[in-house]
Amino acid sequence: MRNDPKTIALYIDCENISYKRLDEIIEQLSSYGEIIIRRAYGNWQKENLKAWNDKLYEYALKPIHHLEYAKGKNSSDMTLAIDVMNMLSRNIDIFAFASSDSDFTPLIMELREHSKRVLCFGESKASQLYKQICTDFICIDAQFGKKTRKELRQDTRLVNMLRNAVDEEKNENAHASFFSVEANLKRNGFSATTFGYEKLSDLLKEIDIFEIDVKQGLHKAILWDKRVRNHG
Repeated sequence: MRNDPKTIALYIDCENISYKRLDEIIEQLSSYGEIIIRRAYGNWQKENLKAWNDKLYEYALKPIHHLEYAKGKNSSDMTLAIDVMNMLSRNIDIFAFASSDSDFTPLIMELREHSKRVLCFGESKASQLYKQICTDFICIDAQFGKKTRKELRQDTRLVNMLRNAVDEEKNENAHASFFSVEANLKRNGFSATTFGYEKLSDLLKEIDIFEIDVKQGLHKAILWDKRVRNHG
């Protein structure tokens, strides 16, 4: 548990996310604080949502039922957005969304303008803007759980993403500031929590493919690829 536990409101778009991911989402989200609002949205008459029933009871989720007033349209989206805005005056520190639906992007933008922290759990197929506007986007395509150094290094996509971020932010000495690299990764929808690490610095330390100089503290840290022999 973090030193400053927060109050959390969780909103689940059940028609846009699998119930199979809920255990991991709740576990991950609970590490941030207390989930005081737990709402699950969908047309509960649909056959494909029946698998959610056990999860509703297990995690004390409040089911919000909505019929489809027009074929092919998900009316739950609007209801969810209204419920969220009605919570702005409440003492909610973190708004969490379990959905890959980019239609929620304007809602998340509004929350960020109100200085709210927004965590989004979704699949990699989510739009880039949706990933970027969240305070943290946590990809649920891969399993949660802390990855070992070997597993991290074997993840070619992860290694390439990290190295590309450093390459794009490095100066003439092949050095890159930690925070410029962190910002670069965030713009590309990266989150260390996907790999079981609370902080990017923890993941970088474990994967150990960069030299990191933190002599002046993390806020002035610099890093460079270990493949670079001469770093100035």
